[in-house]
Formats: sequence, C-alpha cells, structure tokens
Amino acid sequence: MFDFTLTEEQRALQTLVREFVAREVKPRVAALDAEPDPAKSVPWDIIRAANQVGLRNLSLRKDFGGGGQDCVTLGMCVEELAAGDLGISVIFAQNWKIMQMLQSAGTEEQLRRFLIPLRDDPIGVMAVAWSEPESGSDMAWPCLDPKGGPKLACVREGEYAILNGMKVFMSNGPIAHLYMVFARTNREVPFPEGMTGFIVPRDLPGVANLPGFTIGRIFDKIGERLASNSELIFENCRVPMANMLREWNKAYTQVRPGFRMSNAYAGASTLGVGWAAFEKALEYAKIRVQGAMPIIRHANIAIKLAEMYTELKAAQMMVRRGCWQVDHPEHFDPMLARSIKPFCSEVTMKVSLAALNMHGGNGAMKDVGAEKLVRDAIMFLHSDGINDSINRGTGDLLGRTPFVR
Repeated sequence: MFDFTLTEEQRALQTLVREFVAREVKPRVAALDAEPDPAKSVPWDIIRAANQVGLRNLSLRKDFGGGGQDCVTLGMCVEELAAGDLGISVIFAQNWKIMQMLQSAGTEEQLRRFLIPLRDDPIGVMAVAWSEPESGSDMAWPCLDPKGGPKLACVREGEYAILNGMKVFMSNGPIAHLYMVFARTNREVPFPEGMTGFIVPRDLPGVANLPGFTIGRIFDKIGERLASNSELIFENCRVPMANMLREWNKAYTQVRPGFRMSNAYAGASTLGVGWAAFEKALEYAKIRVQGAMPIIRHANIAIKLAEMYTELKAAQMMVRRGCWQVDHPEHFDPMLARSIKPFCSEVTMKVSLAALNMHGGNGAMKDVGAEKLVRDAIMFLHSDGINDSINRGTGDLLGRTPFVR
C-alpha cells in the first residue's frame, strides 16, 4: 500500500514554493497576463528568482547539482505553482519533465555536454518538439497507418541528421535553450517504429547553435499567457549524430515512459488553477453580504463550496497516485494515467466557473481575477491531448489494455 502523507522535506519544499508564489509570482501575474504581445509576457524575472531558490533544477540529478526530486514531490510543486499562475507552472513542469526524459534517454556524455551548461544558465529551460500541424493527439493513442503521425522529415548524411519541417504549439518553444526533437526517420512503418530523437541546443551558453533551426510564430492564447507556445521551424537543419538519443528509429519506445509523468504533471497544473478558484470563491463568500448575512451562510453557497472542495481533493489524490506510479512502474496502470488530465481539467473547469458565478457581476471584472482563472482552466481541456476518446484511451476500452481495479 502507499501513503501520500507529505514528509517533512516535502512540507518544507511546499512552504518554499508557496512563499515563492506569494512573493515573486502573484504580484507580477496581472500585468504579464494583460500584455497584448505574447512575446512580452515571458516572466524572465520569475524564472531568475526561481533559479535563486533552487526551483529551476529540481528534477536534475543530485550528482549534477540538481534537486533530484521524485515525481510525487515535483507534482506537488507543479500544483503549488499553478495556484499562483498556470503559465508559471507549465514553464517549470515542462522543464522538469523534459529534464527527466533526457536523463532517461540520453547518454552520460550527452547529459554532461548539455545539462551542465543548462544548469548554470539562470534562465535556462527545456522544450520538447512533438506536435505538428497535422499530428497532435494521435500520439497519445498511436496511429498505426504509416501515413499518420508526425511528419518532420529526417535523413542521414554521414555524421549529420538533416531535419526539415515544423513543430507547433510547443510550450517553452520561443524561450527554451535546449530541445528534445522527434523526427520521422522511416515513413514506411507506423510512426512508433520509425522515429528518432535528437538534442537541439539554442542559445545555450558555450554550445554552438545549429543553422536551419528558427522560431516561428508565437501563439496568442486565451489563457496560460505567461507560458509561451510557438512554432519550431527546421530548414535543412544539420544535427550532429552525436546528438541522437541512443538508437535510430527507437525514440517512441525510449521516451514513452515520459508520457506517464506528462499526464500527471498536466493534471497537477490544471488542479492548481482549481484550488486558486476555490480559495478565491471561499474568501469572497466570507465577505460578500446578501440577505443581511455573508453568502457563505446561505445553504446553496455552502453546499457548492463543499462540492468544489470534494472534487478538487479527489483530483489531487488522482494526481498523487499518478505521480507515485511513475516512480513505481511495477504498479503502473495505463488507464489511470490517461484519465488524470481529462478528469482534473474538467473538475477545474467546473470549479472555476462556479467561482466566477459565485462572484456575481464582480466575476466578470478583470481586476477581480476570477475570469482569468476561467481562461486558464479552458487551456487544459485540450493541452496534452484532447479530452475526448483518444486521451481517455479508447483503445484500452476495446481491450488493448486490461482494466485495473
């Protein structure tokens, strides 16, 4: 059996993150969220401040000078950051997740060549290049038709791999200094059997840039505005074969375990928004007077708050169970893993709308902050895969994977 009671170390880290959010995140969020140019919403000061207190490298191995934290602890930190701002949590969740993926799939030489400079860069974060204009959620339930899936082309020329194509919607895309890029290296087979991964640096201190790799459009989003998403463009980009992740055509197998933590961290990110909405509604209900009493004393409001709290606690336990099973793969349940993000995002959407409505007319006013939480909640209804049949694992329902009770 397992126990999700936080250890003293985890509680200390939770306190550190909460104090960081109160001090560095919340005072800056409104102005950055309101910035009309998404390129100017990047929270560089917050990233630097996170580096100073040791948060940026929480998932880096301890022997490399990082925090070496497990997935349960990291998921807790993602949730706490998201309670301050969803975009901030996404920046660091992506960095922690991809750093973990690289430490699993890369060689020791690659890790030292790339992660040490990233460690020493006070604003260094990572991004992963998966989604494309014609390929997104089909990677969660792999398409077995060779015509489907990612199409970023890759051919080998001697000691180089030549990349041509585009990736889209990449979190941290325009700000990352190190990328894990996945390209199609065999178009005759389904993409899980014909993809190869590469490490691609960009403006990483002491490491040369690769010609032919540029940042395209930066997307202007409804919510999660502090986390930047962009196109990545590859035009005859020559990547040294020394940057390849272990084996040709084996990338999907190598990084598939990374999807497990991705689902859990995505759930934690959207869950933090739900907690922020609940806490805002609770505080407002204590001071808003209607019918000669605070509205929290009205039965319908008290019942609604209790329902919001109950659903959020259920989602939190699901996230922590999902993180725990990443650290304990012998107990991994794929159906649970796929359910985390859809469940948490839909709970958060419901809670944030309830919080907005509880504020009455004030909820529509931007200076109150309830409408921002609704905009943020919307983002994870499709981020990390859509919430419909593909991300819920329709293939599993058809018998590909047994249910675990």
